[in-house]
Amino acid sequence: MPNKTIYAKDEDLPMLKNIQVPATEWSQKECQMQPHQQRVIDEKAELSERLDKLEAFHNTAVYAGLPAAEQSRLTRQLYIMKLYEQVLSERISAF
Repeated sequence: MPNKTIYAKDEDLPMLKNIQVPATEWSQKECQMQPHQQRVIDEKAELSERLDKLEAFHNTAVYAGLPAAEQSRLTRQLYIMKLYEQVLSERISAF
């Protein structure tokens, strides 16, 4: 199956405003974390920090001055990162 590139505009992704990553209670659990579990927790923390920075950039004049195609790529990146963060949260909740 050939790869298909999908381009989206901001208005094509209204779900960006509706994604909520659930809070987890992993830090309150009294258990010994396995090394792979700790890596997932660390990965989510790093991703959350990057997400915060990308969201902040999304609201700047620099972003507004970018070509529409680049804005679309950044918007898709933001959406996918939020989905990724949600998956990591779900994995952590299952520990």
